[in-house]
Amino acid sequence: MKIYYSFIAALALATSVTVRAQDDVYPAKDYKGKLYITGGTIHIGNGQVIEGGTIAVDNGKIVQVG
Repeated sequence: MKIYYSFIAALALATSVTVRAQDDVYPAKDYKGKLYITGGTIHIGNGQVIEGGTIAVDNGKIVQVG
């Protein structure tokens, strides 16, 4: 009987929790300037893979990969 009550309590708790999505979604502002992403694995479109590479981004455009 104890297990039955524990199951009912767990079920009541699980159904009482509500999940809500974020109400206000705004896009991020444009980043103006230079950005370097380093230390990652880069998969280039021609099949080449660069380990520990760096991607240079200037005003939202990729300018260098290496």
